[in-house]
Amino acid sequence: MAPLFRNHFKQRTPRGQALVEYALILALLAIAMAVALAATGPAIADVFSNVICNISGQDPCGTQVADLSIAGDPSAFWETVTWVASNPRVESPFPTPPLRPPTLEPTAGGPVITNTPVPSRTPIPTSTLGPSQTPSDRAFYLPFYEPVKLDPDSRANWRLDSSIYLGGDEWVGYYYQNTSFSGPPTIVHNVSIPGADPLSIAFDWGSGQPISDGSWSASDNFSVSWVRRIDVPTGGAGIRFSVTADDRASLYLCPTEADAMALTGCDQLLNNTASGSATRTLPEGSQWLTLRYVENTGDANVRLDISSIGGVNPDDTVAGAGECAWGIKTGNDSNSLDSMFDENPNSDNWPGGQVCYLELRGWVDTAGTSRPVLSFWDVWDLPAGVNASLQVADYSSDRAALNWRTVPIHTGGTNVRNYEWTRGEVILGNVAPALTSNRIALRFVLSSAGQSGSFDPARWYVDDVQVKETPDGAFTVGQSWNLNASGQKDDFLMTGRWDLTTTRSHGGTGFDDSPNRDYDLHSQGSPRVHYIELAHPVNLTAGVAPAADGEGDTGLPLLSFWHAFQIAPGTQLQVQYTNDPPDTTVDNWTTIQVGAGGEPGGLLYDNTGSTVVPSLVMRPVEILLNQIPNWDTVPFRLRFAMIVGGTTTSDGWWIDDIKIERDGGSKFTAYPFVDGAEDEAFTDKNWIRLGAWAMQLGQGVRENGFQTGRAYTDSLNTNSLPNLSTTMEMKRYIDLFYDTAANTSDPGGTGELLTGTVAERQNINRPMMTFWHRRDVRGGTVFAVDMTTADLDDNDPLTDTEWHQIWSYTAPGSNPDNSIAHWQQNAWERVEIDLSQALQTTTGSTLAALRSGGTESDDDFRIRFRIVSGNTTGDGVLIDWIQIKELPELVHKFWDGTDATYGAGDGALVDDYVETVFPISLPSVRERWYVDVGEWTMMQETPTNGDVARSGSFAFHDSPQPDIASPNNYLLDAYVILELRTIMDLRGTDVALNPTLFYWQRYNIQWTDRFRVEVSVEDPTQTVSQQDRLPGWGPWQEQDPLPYIELGGTNTGSIGWQQQMVALNSFVGKRIRVRWVVNSMNTWGQDDGWYLDNVSFAYNGDGGRTTTPVPLPFFDDAQSVNNWTMEGTWGLAADHFRSALGDSGGPTMWHGYWFKCYNNPTGNQVSGESCGWSGMRTTMDR
Repeated sequence: MAPLFRNHFKQRTPRGQALVEYALILALLAIAMAVALAATGPAIADVFSNVICNISGQDPCGTQVADLSIAGDPSAFWETVTWVASNPRVESPFPTPPLRPPTLEPTAGGPVITNTPVPSRTPIPTSTLGPSQTPSDRAFYLPFYEPVKLDPDSRANWRLDSSIYLGGDEWVGYYYQNTSFSGPPTIVHNVSIPGADPLSIAFDWGSGQPISDGSWSASDNFSVSWVRRIDVPTGGAGIRFSVTADDRASLYLCPTEADAMALTGCDQLLNNTASGSATRTLPEGSQWLTLRYVENTGDANVRLDISSIGGVNPDDTVAGAGECAWGIKTGNDSNSLDSMFDENPNSDNWPGGQVCYLELRGWVDTAGTSRPVLSFWDVWDLPAGVNASLQVADYSSDRAALNWRTVPIHTGGTNVRNYEWTRGEVILGNVAPALTSNRIALRFVLSSAGQSGSFDPARWYVDDVQVKETPDGAFTVGQSWNLNASGQKDDFLMTGRWDLTTTRSHGGTGFDDSPNRDYDLHSQGSPRVHYIELAHPVNLTAGVAPAADGEGDTGLPLLSFWHAFQIAPGTQLQVQYTNDPPDTTVDNWTTIQVGAGGEPGGLLYDNTGSTVVPSLVMRPVEILLNQIPNWDTVPFRLRFAMIVGGTTTSDGWWIDDIKIERDGGSKFTAYPFVDGAEDEAFTDKNWIRLGAWAMQLGQGVRENGFQTGRAYTDSLNTNSLPNLSTTMEMKRYIDLFYDTAANTSDPGGTGELLTGTVAERQNINRPMMTFWHRRDVRGGTVFAVDMTTADLDDNDPLTDTEWHQIWSYTAPGSNPDNSIAHWQQNAWERVEIDLSQALQTTTGSTLAALRSGGTESDDDFRIRFRIVSGNTTGDGVLIDWIQIKELPELVHKFWDGTDATYGAGDGALVDDYVETVFPISLPSVRERWYVDVGEWTMMQETPTNGDVARSGSFAFHDSPQPDIASPNNYLLDAYVILELRTIMDLRGTDVALNPTLFYWQRYNIQWTDRFRVEVSVEDPTQTVSQQDRLPGWGPWQEQDPLPYIELGGTNTGSIGWQQQMVALNSFVGKRIRVRWVVNSMNTWGQDDGWYLDNVSFAYNGDGGRTTTPVPLPFFDDAQSVNNWTMEGTWGLAADHFRSALGDSGGPTMWHGYWFKCYNNPTGNQVSGESCGWSGMRTTMDR
């Protein structure tokens, strides 16, 4: 018979019909191709994908990335094909909503089920495509890292005797907001739950919710039912099911999905247990598991581990009823969270005569490396007769050809136990006999060969196995790590929990021993050590260590860093060293000892108390490295070790800004000390800034009359942190009398240091500290200045008893308007602290006693600024122009002649015209006034800024203006102070002479504000040092000037100058200080402010400058103003007069109006003129 196709094509058919037939044939071919591709697509895709991976040097599974310079080869290609053939892809269908089981139908009024997409049930694989129980050997490329996770990768990478592959079906969870699994589930979820493993159940929710979803609210009293299909491999398998739960869980093995949902016909493996295990020998094929979990109250967690019974390594040796069961154990005992290899996760009993291997399934490819290093972390508890070792070999697929080299690790014996995770290191190039290929096989061995009986306990846990290229190297002076880049972690070796976070750092990121959790104990014992080690030794030998560090310091080498902590009882913080090389032998770590001169050692803190100790503000530490034996001839290793020896834990340790540098030399700074916050290098050398203290750009005070652009702040560009105490403290001491033997050199000449002579220092009489500050705080905040004379070598940051408060401001509970205690102070406020009194508070000795007796160091002190915030905070504080220096009193004895008790007077008249050069006899304006620093300044009269001075060219003004057309208003929320530095001594003044303060003013003020003159009286009994109070002086008292009432309470002003007088009779016999205050401590309004000029002290407060009475009869021919005090713009006018006769005169007297108040200087009217305008007062007085 002729072929059908041939006959078909020989038929003569119409053209259109042929076209239809051709189209039909093409369609059939396309369908056939699609079917073929659907059947073979995954395998073809795997082959193609893995060929590309081999070309690029990537592992076929996609888990290990090789150096792209290492190309693939033909053998790698065929290995890929073999791998694909033996590992068919498990089907991953599109997610579709599952059908609800009949037993879970919604009831009226029940909770709404969210439409969360979950995978549909995976079709059961046919027997020819069933999963392989034993993956093939594979290649791992450098850097190779095994973190040991309870996931398919870790199980497949190693010949784990307890591993078993039960198919690729995922768990699907049904979440109920009750504990009875009643009603429809609130949520149905699969592995899309964050943190879930698709093939495992391992959740630890703590006190939180299991689901982050708007329809879920329960963190207690909930239940979950998880369902999954398992595919038991050919030949069946013995399987162990282990469950831990808080509160309880039950596990069922069911024949079908319907049974698993309804719990009918199921084998209950575990019932309502918090911890338990069960074993079953299951036939090949599919079965279903249901895990039902219930949480009542408290923490919530649940875990299901599934493992095989029996081994898969042909080299294992099992004796009697023993079992090789290397597996993955989860929990907090691991090095890195939260799993580790365990020689037997289900038992601590180890039979004699047993050898079990934890073997990498394949090889590590070290091609292209010069110094590959194998490292691992382990803990152990090994009795005599049980030994641990590492074996490496040149890989061969023929196991009989493998020549294993053994590296001993631990030999069992009495008390051979260690639950401190310890790093072992093997340089593969040093293994003997030498390895001959770049394909390295490796395995860990636990053996009791030749022994009888059994051993209990026998434990060996291994974690974080790594092979990578590790060049030999060393660190030396000049190395530093700000820890703001993740790549810097490569310079450190860390136990597994450390990472870089922003939780607490000195800037950016820093090391955190246990991010987002407390540090852990080990369940089997203590101590446990969480540490960071420098990845290379420190080499300080001659010719290696630079003579100077990056800051130019040339002293002894030191380790510096910043740290904060919160540790539980029994926990220590140490810096340790060892001269042992990194290998598999346990290192002998030693705490750096205290120096011969008391220099701080490596024991940073030891919590020997019974409560958690918090020190949450980053604090610097410096440890001289010459305290390590043979430091300059033998390289040594360094580590930061948190040794956990108690029974409880806490938040942990934070470390930042690690440096190997040199000591800056003397620990003393110069006196006098001046810091204008303008030099960052000076700041780094002289201040320890704890917390968020920093230098802030902006506008500082005027220093020596020149505007500056920086100040210190406790919170840079943000609010202060609540409920926290932070400080900025001096790093170096001030040796006040320059009498300390250790102070052999003066570090002057750096930054803003002012150098004083030795003679000046040894003759200190009135040491004072002054600074200027602004603030924005809230109720309860404390801003303080403290002093200490304690040894700087004390690294204990918690002993605040060594600090003594010498000044403070405490924000009231409610914010008082129009008070200097107001929370906000937008003006620069000057603070003066008497250091004589401060030293007496700190040491208990007067300045004279410190000078003549005591010890050489009792006058050595440091200062710190401290802010303690409350529940709510503001922007914090700004500090500028810090000065610690001699501040001699400037005194005027306000009497003529000589007083029997108080000696010669300085005169009964003080005239200050507020000029820079007049009168010559007075000191400069900035020496006799605290001015030109904050807001009050000397304002010069110019054509653009108006008639600002009453006499001369200058006047004081609280808010200087650049132009008369646009005056600057005084600040809101401000207490702006102009203080006369001169102390007026009235102890020898005659009260009958009426001593009086005179000053001239013009002003504009809002009704809510106050302009005040205030006086403070000397009071030797007053020892309080706080805001607005100085030891030895009483409180500031408001005065009542005449003739005008004190300014405030109404919107008013005077464009013309007025003279004010303050009677000083009540202060005779005393010494006084005087100041002028613009009080706008509110937010209601503001105006141009206050102008002051011509300040004087004189006798006869009735208005004159002399006690000589005016003779009668009185006549003034208007030839001068000596007889008058003229306010406003009163003066002599020679251009306006009138008389009764003509120009020739006559016997009749002339009558002239000679005093004129200029309203319109260009006008010529006399009669009816106005001597004032709105906002101006004028008077004529005698």
